[in-house]
Formats: sequence, C-alpha cells, structure tokens
Amino acid sequence: MTENDTARDDGPDPAARSMVDGLETWDLTQEPSAEAFGIAEDDRAGIYETDEARTVVLLLPGEERLEVETKALSFERTGTASGERFRLGVRGPTVPKDQLVEQLRSLTDQLGVDPAGVEDYASELADVDDEQTERVRYSSPSATFDALELGVSANVAPIADGGRFVLGGVWR
Repeated sequence: MTENDTARDDGPDPAARSMVDGLETWDLTQEPSAEAFGIAEDDRAGIYETDEARTVVLLLPGEERLEVETKALSFERTGTASGERFRLGVRGPTVPKDQLVEQLRSLTDQLGVDPAGVEDYASELADVDDEQTERVRYSSPSATFDALELGVSANVAPIADGGRFVLGGVWR
C-alpha cells in the first residue's frame, strides 16, 4: 500500500490486492468474495482511502485492465436470499473541469464505451456559467466484463470550478 494509506486497520488483508511494479493492483478476475476484498465477517464494506490520489490498476476479466487515479476505493457486500452480492466504487479526486474531462476520456476509452457522451459533456461544461451552483452531471454507458458491469459518472459544481468521477461496478 501507499504511505498515506488510511484504510481501516481492523479488517483482514484483501486477497485481491497486491503491489505490481509499484502500483496498487486489484485482481477482479476471480469470484468476488469478502476475503478477496478484505471485508470482515461482521462488516459490510472494505474501504481503502488515502489522503492523496494514487494510481490503482484494476485487472478485469478477459485480460482487460483499467488504470485510475483515486483517493477512495471501496467494496460493498449485500446479502440476498440467494447469497452475497458485491459492488465496487472508485472515487476520483476533485480536479478542475478540464482535467476531469481528460479523466473521463481515458476511462471511457479503457472501458471501450462510446466517447460521444464525454464530448457532449465537455461542450456543456464549456458553455456553463461559472457562477452556476447546480451541478452538471455525466453518466457513461455501462461495459460488461464477464459478470462485472462497470460504468463511470461525474459531476461538476461550476462555481467551484471542479468535480470528480465515480467508477461504479456490480457483479451480476
């Protein structure tokens, strides 16, 4: 882990996490489980948050790879009558809107989804009044990697001149 890791220290070490070439890497190619994501038996989530943004690599089914800058990565477990289900959340750092657009371009490219929505979002952000307090939102089409479905969303508060992305996933 990175030096500024502030993840819970009472949870188990996540089996899916390793350091590869100096990068925090999560192997999401295996069956999702509490053990893989470091979720304690009596807990619902494993949360891995740092004070500073860090590069995280997500290894996806089909030999795909997703690289993101993040301050917070989480896995949530929910129970159903048919068993446990898991969700993934990756929150990017707050950045200026032009940098956010570049992050969205990279993420949609890596996910293999239509980038047209990002270009529309960039145009919308360019035309918005900098004093606007209402957030401007974006949501990508989803991409599926075996049982893992991923999508990215973003929001910007123009008055604050910044925003962030959230990459969300669910195993189906």
